[in-house]
Amino acid sequence: MSVPIIVDEWLFEDLTGNGGREKQIQAILFLNKLYDVCDQIVILEGSSFETKMHTLMKSNNDSPTFISAKRTFIDLIERNSNKKYYITQNELTDLPEAFIPLINDPPDHFLFQCHLKLMNKGCFILTTDGRWKEEKLKKKGFRIEKRDSFIPKYLKHEVSC
Repeated sequence: MSVPIIVDEWLFEDLTGNGGREKQIQAILFLNKLYDVCDQIVILEGSSFETKMHTLMKSNNDSPTFISAKRTFIDLIERNSNKKYYITQNELTDLPEAFIPLINDPPDHFLFQCHLKLMNKGCFILTTDGRWKEEKLKKKGFRIEKRDSFIPKYLKHEVSC
């Protein structure tokens, strides 16, 4: 079963090398594994994630690792409609007031709005953010995974399409 993964902007920071070479390679491996296990990346129309995605695709950098990262994203995700779960702004509902103090960062609200829409599909938020009140959000039904602990386990995942 395909799982929609709601990824925040760390993915593009890592793919461009801003998180260091190790994180860049790990992000490439993550995309390859996501492709192999049939999961999807959630893309919200007009979100900062979509903006950074387009910036990555337009970027020019001579680094072989960057070129590989960019090519991996374009070939495995951008050009493959089976790997993207695209959501329009019209499909989202407002975030319930009770959740807002638990998130503390309005630009992150879209991650939780997407999660609410996709909750019945086994989705989760994959993040590096530590500002949220995670335990309380988890009690409200949100599944949140931290990049640094999740990706090594995900890379060992043996399921394939």
